[in-house]
Amino acid sequence: MRNFISTASVVATLLLLPALASAQEAAPLPGADMEFVKQAAAAGMAEVDLGKLGTEKASEQAVKQFAQRMVDDHSKANDALMQIAGDKKVAISMELPADAKSTKDQLSGLSGDNFDREFMRHMVSDHEKAVDLFSKEAQGGQDAQVKQFAQQTLPTLQDHLKQAQDVQGSLRKVAGTQSPEQQTAPAAGTTAQGTSGTQEAARPSPSGFAGMTAEDLIGQTVVNQKGDKVGKVDDIVLDANKKAVLAVISVGGFLGIGAKDVAVPFDELQPGDNKAILMSSATKDQLKAMPEYKKGQEGYSAYPPNQPIGGASQ
Repeated sequence: MRNFISTASVVATLLLLPALASAQEAAPLPGADMEFVKQAAAAGMAEVDLGKLGTEKASEQAVKQFAQRMVDDHSKANDALMQIAGDKKVAISMELPADAKSTKDQLSGLSGDNFDREFMRHMVSDHEKAVDLFSKEAQGGQDAQVKQFAQQTLPTLQDHLKQAQDVQGSLRKVAGTQSPEQQTAPAAGTTAQGTSGTQEAARPSPSGFAGMTAEDLIGQTVVNQKGDKVGKVDDIVLDANKKAVLAVISVGGFLGIGAKDVAVPFDELQPGDNKAILMSSATKDQLKAMPEYKKGQEGYSAYPPNQPIGGASQ
C-alpha cells in the first residue's frame, strides 16, 4: 500500500509539472519591465523604418551607412525582443508609433543636405532616449530575461549614439566650409561639439527675436516645453559668417557657483511668455550631461551686445 501511494504521488507530481511550467511562463511581467518591453519595441520598429528611409534619401555616404546600420542592428534586436515578448505573453503593437509617423512624414519632405542634417538630428535624439531607457532597465530591471536583454543591447545603442554624434558633427563641418548662400542654419539639436539635445521637431527661425538685442536676451530664464526651468542664457555666439548659431545656456550650480555652460543651436530657442525662452523638452539633468562649452572654441565669437538678433548693426 505504501509503495502504491508513493507511486501515485510521483505520477501526480509529473502530471502537474507541465501545468506549473505553463503557469510560470504565463506569469505577468512587473509593470516597469512590461513598459520597458513595449517602449523598446516601439522605438526599435521606428529606428528600422526611419533607417530604411535614410538608405533611400540620404545624400552623404556616411549618413547612408549609418541608416543601413540602423536597419541591420535594430532588426536583430527587435527579433530578440519579440521572442522575449512572446515568452512573457506581452502583446506588442506592430503599428508604427504616432510620433515616428510624424517624423517620417517630415523627413520624407526633405532632400539633400537638409534631409541628412535633420535625419541625423533625429538619430542623435532618438538614441539619447534609447540609451537612457535601456540604462534604467539594465540597472533596475526585475525580470532576469528582460534585464539581460537590456544589458546586452545597451553597448550597441551607446555605440550608435557616438557614431550618430560623429556623423552629425562631420555634417556641420562640411556646412561650415560652404559659402553664405549655400550654408543653412545648423541642424536643430546640435551643440558645438556635435552633441544633441532632445529636440523632437524643427524649431522656428531666429526671426522671433528680431526685435531684441543680444543684451536683451542674455540673462533670461530658459524653460523647456513642460515649463520647467533648466537654466539661463549666458551668451550668444556667431559663426564665421556673423550669424547667431549657438546659445550658451548656464545650467546647475547655486548662486552662480558650480554652474556649467552648454551650447544649443540658436534656432532651438524662441520667445516665451514673460520673456522666458522656450526650448526642447530637455531636462536640466540632460543639459548638464552635455559636453561643457568653453567660450572661444571652434573660432566662434561673442555676439555684439547691442546688435539686433536679426543681424543688422545699430
